[in-house]
Amino acid sequence: MVGIFIYIDGVAYGIELFKDEAINVTSSIQNFRDLGKIFTDYSKSFTIPASNHNNKIFKHWYNNEVGVNATNPINVDGAFDHRITYYGYLEVDGEFFRNGKFILKGSKKKDNKIESYTVNFVGNLVQLKERFKDDKLNSLYTIVDDVRVSLYKQLNHTWNLTQVQNRVTGGATYDVLYPIIGTKRKLYLDSGTASQDISTTTGKLKFDEIFPALRVSKILEYIQTTYGITFSGAFINSQTFSKLYLYLKNQEELVIKSEQLMVDFTSKQDYTQVISNHTTSPGNSSNHSAYKFDDLDLDTNVCTFDLDLAPFFFPYDAPPPNNIPQVWSYRALTLTITVTAGASNPYNLYVYNNGVLYSTFENVVGTSTKTIFARKSFGPMSDPDDFSIYNFTFFISSDSGITFESTLTQQVDVLSATYWPGTSGYSPVSFPSQTQILRGYGASQSTTSNIDIQSFIPDITVEKFMEGLIKMFNLMVIPTSETSFYLQSLTEYYNDGVNWDLTEYVNPEDISIDPPQLYKKVEFKYQKSENILNNNFRGLYNKEYGDLNFENVNSAFAETYTVELPFEDFMFERETGNDFMTATIFNADGQPYVPKPSLIYCNGLQNVSPSIKIADNSTTNTITNYTRFSNELPLASTDISYTQSLNWGAEISAWDLDINFVGLYEKFYSSYIQNLFNQRARIVKFKSILPNSVICFLKLKDKIIISNKRYIINTMTIDLSSKETNFELISDNSPAQTIEQSEVLRLSNIRTLTLDNTAQVIELQVFLKDNDLWRSKLAAGFLVGSYSSGGNIYEDGLMTLNLPANATGLDRQDGILIEYFKGGSSFTFTIPVTQNA
Repeated sequence: MVGIFIYIDGVAYGIELFKDEAINVTSSIQNFRDLGKIFTDYSKSFTIPASNHNNKIFKHWYNNEVGVNATNPINVDGAFDHRITYYGYLEVDGEFFRNGKFILKGSKKKDNKIESYTVNFVGNLVQLKERFKDDKLNSLYTIVDDVRVSLYKQLNHTWNLTQVQNRVTGGATYDVLYPIIGTKRKLYLDSGTASQDISTTTGKLKFDEIFPALRVSKILEYIQTTYGITFSGAFINSQTFSKLYLYLKNQEELVIKSEQLMVDFTSKQDYTQVISNHTTSPGNSSNHSAYKFDDLDLDTNVCTFDLDLAPFFFPYDAPPPNNIPQVWSYRALTLTITVTAGASNPYNLYVYNNGVLYSTFENVVGTSTKTIFARKSFGPMSDPDDFSIYNFTFFISSDSGITFESTLTQQVDVLSATYWPGTSGYSPVSFPSQTQILRGYGASQSTTSNIDIQSFIPDITVEKFMEGLIKMFNLMVIPTSETSFYLQSLTEYYNDGVNWDLTEYVNPEDISIDPPQLYKKVEFKYQKSENILNNNFRGLYNKEYGDLNFENVNSAFAETYTVELPFEDFMFERETGNDFMTATIFNADGQPYVPKPSLIYCNGLQNVSPSIKIADNSTTNTITNYTRFSNELPLASTDISYTQSLNWGAEISAWDLDINFVGLYEKFYSSYIQNLFNQRARIVKFKSILPNSVICFLKLKDKIIISNKRYIINTMTIDLSSKETNFELISDNSPAQTIEQSEVLRLSNIRTLTLDNTAQVIELQVFLKDNDLWRSKLAAGFLVGSYSSGGNIYEDGLMTLNLPANATGLDRQDGILIEYFKGGSSFTFTIPVTQNA
C-alpha cells in the first residue's frame, strides 16, 4: 500500500488514494543524455479522489467563486496554494520511501461535482531554485530586529596598511585575504623595472592596489543562513573546497567603498506640527501632542508606513441642507533626510526599502537635505494608488571618517476644494489645506574607514554561483530532508554505494541491450578570458587556457555536449629564480579589466627572498613571506601526483613547471565518461517486481548485479502500487577488481604517498562507505606521533598529518593505519608512505 503525506503548517496529512491509481516515481542522479545536469526524483501526474478528507487538506481549492453571484462561496484566502510546492514524503507498505515536494496541478468536475485532484511529486532538489530565485550573490543577509542585515558586514575590516599586510601574510587564517595580483601594473620580485619591483622602495607594493579574495566555504555558510538550508559532507571540509577563494575584483581599479553605518535615530519631535488654512478663517499653526511620529521606530531605526493615510483635518463649516457639494482633494507625502556634517570629507547616503537599495546619493559634502519622496500622492484620488508597505532604513559611508547628525522629516500635505451647485453650475467656495510635519533626530555618529566587502562581490546570481560549483566538482546534491543536502562528488558517490544482486527478480526473456546515445564531442569550458596571458596562450595553441575537449573523430554520433562554468580561469606565473607567484589582470591592450567571477586556491604561506616591501603613503614595511595563490592546490604537499588543478585538463603547472595531469575532468568526470565511452558500454533495460526490502533501500549510487555483471543505475521508475520497476542501466566497465580490492581502494582520497625530505602537513580525506565506523591506529615507524590515533568516527572525516623532516640520509617507509568496523568484524586499511632522503 502506498502512503502519501503532505505537510501543511507543520502537520503531516495522509492523502486518500484511488484504489487502482498507479503512482510511478522515476529517479536519476546523473544521466548520460545530459552530462552536466543533476536530476532528482519525479513522478508522472497522478489523481486522488476529492473525498471529504482530501477536500479538507486541499481546502476546497476548486471553489474560488467570489462576488454577488457566487453560490455558497468559500473563502479561498489562506487556502491550498497551487503556486508553491509542499514538503512531504512517500511510504510503501509503511516503510519510508522518499522525501520530496508536492505540486497541485488541477482538479476535475463531473456533473457539476468535484471528482478528483491531480498532483505531481518531485524530489527536494527542485526547491533550491525556488529558494534562490534571481537573488544576487551580494544580497545574502540575516534578520536582526526584523531588519535585513548583510552577512558580508561581519567580514568588513579597517582598510589600512596594517590590516591588508596581516591578510597578505595570514596564510589561510582569514576568510578575507589579499592575493598579490597585479591590477594597476605587472608585479615583479627582484626583477623588472624599478617601478614594478616590489622588493624595492621605488616599486613597493601599495596596500591599496590589491583586491581582496573571500573563502568560498564562508559564502556557502552565508547561503545556508539566508535560505534556511544546510549543506553537509566531507567534501565541504576538504582542502579541495575549504581552500578555494572567490577573487573579489568587480571594478577595473580599486576604488574603496567603505562600510555603511546605519543612521541611529535617538529621539522624535514630541508633537505633530500642523499648519492649516481656510478661506473663512486665517491660517493657523498649532502643535498637536496627540499625533506622534509613530512611523519611526527608535529601536530598529526603521521608518514604516503606507500611503493609505488619514491626515488630521481641522473642521470647517458643514454644507447647507438640500445641496449636494462636490469635493476634490489632493493628498501628498514628502520624506526627506538632512545630514549635518563638516565641509571637508565627502560621504555617501544609502536608502534601503525592505532591505533593497532604494536611493543612493554619492560624494555629498557638508550639510545636505535629500528627498526620498517628492510630494508623492496617495489615497483614493491618487493615480495610480500606491498601497505598498514602505520600510526605510538609512546608511552613511565615507572613505575617510566623518562625524554627522541627522534629521528625518515626514510631511503630509492635504488640499481640498469644495464646489457648491448654483444656477450657472458649480462654484468653488472653500479651499482648506493642511500640512502635517513630523521629525526624528539622530545623535552624533562617526563613520570608520572599514572596507565594505559586499560591494566587491562579483555580479553573479546565487543560482549561477552554486550551479558553477556543482558543475566544477561534479557534485551530487543529495536531499536528506526538506532543508538538508549532502554534497559529494560523483566519483565518491558511486564509490559509496553497495552491490545489489537482482538476478532473481529479472525476467531474462524481456531484456533490451542497446548502445548508449553518445556525443561526438564533449567540451569542458570556462568563460572566455580577456587576460593578456590567456590571450597569448590562445594565439600559441589555438585553444582556451584551462579548457578541455573530449572528441572521437571517428564517432558515429554528431552532437556536441558542453559543460560550461560561469567562472574565468586566468593564468598565473612564477618568477624565474625565486618563489614569487602572481597574476596580472590586464587585457591584450595592457589595460586593467574586470574578470568574470574567478575562483583561485590559497596555497598557504610562502617564504621569499628578497623580501617584499609593502606600504601606504607614509610607511613602508618589509615582509619575508606572503600568502601564495594560484589555480592549483597541492593536496599531499610535495607529492605532486595529488596536486589538484582548477584547469579542466592537463596543463603545465606554473609553480612546478611540469605537466599537472590532475585537472577537474580527471578527478571528477573521467571515471563516469570513460566508462560511458568504453567500447563495452551497453544500456540495459528490463522490468522486475521488487520486494519492499529492495524498493525502500536501493539507492542511485548502488551497483546492480545481473548474472554476475555489474551496472550503474541511469534511471529507475517504480510503480509504488504494483512494485514493478523499470530499470535503465549502464554497464560498469571500470578496471576489473575483486570486490575485496574495490572495497579497500575506495576508502581514502590518497592511496599512497611519496614525499621529499622536508617537514610537511598533509590532509587526508577518509570515507566511511558502508562501514559502521572508522578510527586511526598508531603507526609503527617514523610516522609515530604525526597524527592522532583512536576515537570512533561515524561519518566521512579528515585526518591531519604533521610529517617530520627526514634527516637520516636514507629513504624510509611507514604506513598510515585506519581501522574499519562493520558488524562484529573489522579490518585495517594501510596507506603506504615513502619519504625520500
